Amino acid sequence: MTIFIAAKHLVEEKQVKLITGMQTWQEAALVADVGKQAQVPVLSFAAAAITPPLTQLRWPYLLQMATNSSAEMNCIAAIVQSFNWRRVIAMSNL
Repeated sequence: MTIFIAAKHLVEEKQVKLITGMQTWQEAALVADVGKQAQVPVLSFAAAAITPPLTQLRWPYLLQMATNSSAEMNCIAAIVQSFNWRRVIAMSNL
């Protein structure tokens, strides 16, 4: 539940435009609920626990990333560059 609270704080207090991360499907689902309510895209690294068509219906702002870490980082870098973002906050549980 901590990740849900953190995501809600980022959306409400910091007005973030995108949330990325989540290594487990449980985390992705919690954050995707926040993203849906706030209409903020959520990029998840976790493999889906339900089939993709159902995922898109339940969480329209959830985007699932590749399972290859290098491809994920290249994708995130491309998104940051395309929006000309100067500040990006990375959150990790390493």
